Amino acid sequence: MALARALKFGFLSSILLFAGCGKGKTSQFPPCDNTAEVEKFYRDHPERFTQATISDLPTGLEWQDGSGMSPFGDSRATRGGHLRLRLNSMQQTLRVVGPDANGTLRGPLWSANMVYLIHHHPWEEGYIPGVARRWAVDPDNSRKVYLELDPDARWSDGRPFTVQDIFFSLYFLLSEHITDPAINRVFDENIENITQYDDRHVSITRSKPSPDTLGVLSTFILSQREFYREFGPDYTDRYHWRFAPVTGAYTLDEESVKRGERITFKRIDGWWANDKDFYRHRFNVDRMTYLIIRDDYKAFESFLSGTIDLHPLNRTELWYDRADAEAIRRGYIERAWVYDLLPAARTGIYINSMQPLLDIPEIRIGIQHSINYERVSRELHRGDQRRIRAFADGYGRYDHPSLRARDYSIDDAHRHFAKAGFTGRGSDGILVDANGHRLSFNLTIANRTEDINEATVIKEEAGKIGLELLIEQLDPVSFSTKIFEKKHQLAISSWNTGYSVLPPFEWEMRGKDAGKPKNFNTTNIKDAELDALLAEWDSLDDPVEAMRVSHAIQQRIHEYAAWVPGLTADYQRIGYWRWIQWPDYFQVPRYFFFNESGVFWIDEDLQQQTLESRKAGKAFEPATRIHDRWKR
Repeated sequence: MALARALKFGFLSSILLFAGCGKGKTSQFPPCDNTAEVEKFYRDHPERFTQATISDLPTGLEWQDGSGMSPFGDSRATRGGHLRLRLNSMQQTLRVVGPDANGTLRGPLWSANMVYLIHHHPWEEGYIPGVARRWAVDPDNSRKVYLELDPDARWSDGRPFTVQDIFFSLYFLLSEHITDPAINRVFDENIENITQYDDRHVSITRSKPSPDTLGVLSTFILSQREFYREFGPDYTDRYHWRFAPVTGAYTLDEESVKRGERITFKRIDGWWANDKDFYRHRFNVDRMTYLIIRDDYKAFESFLSGTIDLHPLNRTELWYDRADAEAIRRGYIERAWVYDLLPAARTGIYINSMQPLLDIPEIRIGIQHSINYERVSRELHRGDQRRIRAFADGYGRYDHPSLRARDYSIDDAHRHFAKAGFTGRGSDGILVDANGHRLSFNLTIANRTEDINEATVIKEEAGKIGLELLIEQLDPVSFSTKIFEKKHQLAISSWNTGYSVLPPFEWEMRGKDAGKPKNFNTTNIKDAELDALLAEWDSLDDPVEAMRVSHAIQQRIHEYAAWVPGLTADYQRIGYWRWIQWPDYFQVPRYFFFNESGVFWIDEDLQQQTLESRKAGKAFEPATRIHDRWKR
């Protein structure tokens, strides 16, 4: 199905202006123009959207542009080739935000394909240019940052990136039309003002201080004003299958989309950042196709057959037990164990603390003592993974120095369950209270092999204590929907925290989000002491004080016990057909999605040689490489 194309406002504006955008009554949405509504919003909120002149821009600012930081593209890289990757499901929409938008596509296909205002360097402490080519912090107000936009910056449809796009991006993120209250709240609470000085100069003022002044600029979600000219109350339907323009190197190849089968991105000819210092020799392949392969076994077999070019090998059985697969043994596929500097994703079991029984702290602590992640690591990962220590793990001084996840302990679990009244046992050994209520909960998981295996071990170990876990398997889209609707009891889930300098406390622990659907507080935690600490966190710009409060926040999260820390690895293991080439350091140590770095390339001559050798039965030396430059 071809994706709907954005309406060309240049044509519309020369004919007529529509009063606004409302709910479409047919499947073919009538054209509309939201100019009046948007500009009225700007006028009604002058404290948020300000017009100034270039003479108002302070003189003597200390402008930064990333000078002196290391570029990370490889000069050996060549352009060309077609990279084929796997997605385990196709989410329900191509929208960037709103219902069902935070699924399988948004990350690798949109977020990873954006050049933001600025970016954090992937291994050095500092920032590099994005669509802003330089920036300066106000000497009198550290919450305010001035930006000079790169005049070359373009959207994927060829339109220039403008200050008006920044204005509209904030309007978009604040609008109720997106039906995404978590996004609304975070940006409402974090962006105080945007001021335009001329076509290229703008300032953004944070609502709150921060020890990382520039961090908000690297996460500010950018939206093109022109594309969203029809944005209004029917956004979730009108933009359901419309791909928003990006500032990165790839755009959607609409003609190649087959819903439920594949989606392809093509490199933009003459991409605006091709010759910029920090983007040169990156994003080298011409096309990237994501094939929808739902079954994990079939996906790996497709990799071995050459249908897809690269496959993660983090699963223990793939790294160890399938190492003798013919394509690996004969050197057509190479393997890499690559250490990184990524903070631990918040992987583990999320307890819905507003569900009956789960609203009792002693029950939640008892559950924590009933989860045997040590056995999961030993039996499923051969001890290669470690337990996540606390809510922040991998943020240096902001990590709690001594806090550790509660151990699996039959005695401790029984002690806490007994305090909640569960002292008896049923005929099957499950704990019961005086009224005969069983200590039994649903454990919701996505139907991925690794989650199924993990849940099976966890269920067995919990059963030894007398806690019954009933495994509920859902496809990834249904799983995500259920979690966001907060209809689960317990769920094995993970939030990827990216590589921000500070622990991101914005999303998952705010009491005001508890009991409401469609936000990231999936434990429904609501705790006055924690909320007070979070409010204090929001008021700090001193790194020492921020460290103290970060430790206190994590201590309180530990005491509340609605999240059971799972396992993490300080590395990634991947397999790739030998025509995929990498820099000497292999992969940058901080990245949100695999393709975000764009440092790899395809050697098409080597690809042809490999395919011919395989056909002729000629083997190459098997290759398994360890890249430990960033081993901690």
